[in-house]
Amino acid sequence: MEENDIARYGRFDAGQFGDLELRMYILIKARLASMEELKTCYTLDEALKLYALYSMDLDIERMKIAEMNEGRN
Repeated sequence: MEENDIARYGRFDAGQFGDLELRMYILIKARLASMEELKTCYTLDEALKLYALYSMDLDIERMKIAEMNEGRN
């Protein structure tokens, strides 16, 4: 997909959102929690821990891929 194809839908302006809102959005987008769950089932501390675990998991996957790519070269 070219840049022009994506740009026609607009650009995501993360400056309009706080760090906490973006972290909660990532949990929802990754389907780890729904908005309803974040509002009723999780405390803020629990939601932030869930985000931290998800973030660490992504970092580990990136490192594994980087190591595999280095091994091929």
